[in-house]
Amino acid sequence: MLFRALARLAPSTLRGGISPGLAAFPALLGADPEGLLAPVQWHPHTRTSPELGPSTAELVADAGASALGELDYVAAQAYAAALIAGRCLELGPDDPLGAARRLRATTFFGAFELDPATGLQRGHRLTVVRWGRTRQELLLADAT
Repeated sequence: MLFRALARLAPSTLRGGISPGLAAFPALLGADPEGLLAPVQWHPHTRTSPELGPSTAELVADAGASALGELDYVAAQAYAAALIAGRCLELGPDDPLGAARRLRATTFFGAFELDPATGLQRGHRLTVVRWGRTRQELLLADAT
């Protein structure tokens, strides 16, 4: 609703946000999201060399060959989190949080590293997508 109101008030302004990174964003918006920008940590067109799990290309191909179809951002994020959690359980079965605080790794979703003092994620890098013709276009990519 906010994006629609902003578009009516200032149609020629640059608008961006977090939810435009979701594939379902046009349906949620109820309008064409043409030109909207969104920061994302992952996009199906990013190229990575992960230490854990499949590459983006392998993951997208597997999803396309299955009943899943196009891989959604949230599903990709959950899968990457499961890869990280699995590694933490391998490294520290009795203290997976401690293992997570020491872990530096990459998945198809990008780099993972936590600040040991705060526990906040600091290893990731963001890229930007722009909506055009009801599809996301990857603008900035940073392969890991």
